[in-house]
Amino acid sequence: MALFFFSLNTLFAQIDLKIKGKVTGDTKGFNKIYIVKGQSQDSTVISPDGEYQITITSEAPDVMYFYLQYDSKVKGYVSPFSLFIEKTGTLQLDFDIDKGISSARINGPARSVAYFDYSKSKQSIHRRINKEITSKFGEEALKEGTTNFEKAMDYFEKRETQLNDSLFAKYFNPNGADAPFMLLGRVSRLSLAQLEHNYSQLSAPLKETKAAKQLYEKITSKKDPV
Repeated sequence: MALFFFSLNTLFAQIDLKIKGKVTGDTKGFNKIYIVKGQSQDSTVISPDGEYQITITSEAPDVMYFYLQYDSKVKGYVSPFSLFIEKTGTLQLDFDIDKGISSARINGPARSVAYFDYSKSKQSIHRRINKEITSKFGEEALKEGTTNFEKAMDYFEKRETQLNDSLFAKYFNPNGADAPFMLLGRVSRLSLAQLEHNYSQLSAPLKETKAAKQLYEKITSKKDPV
């Protein structure tokens, strides 16, 4: 019992995670990195020598989203990248400004690294499937109204499910603090049986977290839809 309460206290301890790194490439003066959590936003600046640093404070493990001012101003779009805030420590993210945060070399808390790799792999799935489709059905298959469009979309849906299921199985750790967040991201894709099975594997302390309780509510709503 004492060990259980120790685990809970450790899990819910305030997190102060220092995120820092080296950015290569020309920012063209658009040198801000934005961090978003819910309705709140923070930012840090990439220095002239390419270094940046910011400390994120959180009451519990959480997912936050990072995006670059450079993407908005130079590329004309924003592509937020999710980072998992696991525990107090240092997370090193070195990346090329033009390739973006998803290209980063990462070093830090184990589950933060695993979640980064998982998110990065998910981003590449669509590109991989599009290449498979053009190879299988031709360059025009991705255009609505063309002969093979419906076949291509059917292939895309099935292949996306297959690859995402495989990725999830590879990175899901029921004892990892990121586990409830990974499951929340898959609620619409996993069957009720799969969700219940994975939820049942979560450790007792994890089931007491806010994310796990949100997950339980979603599972319950799938059981008894209004």
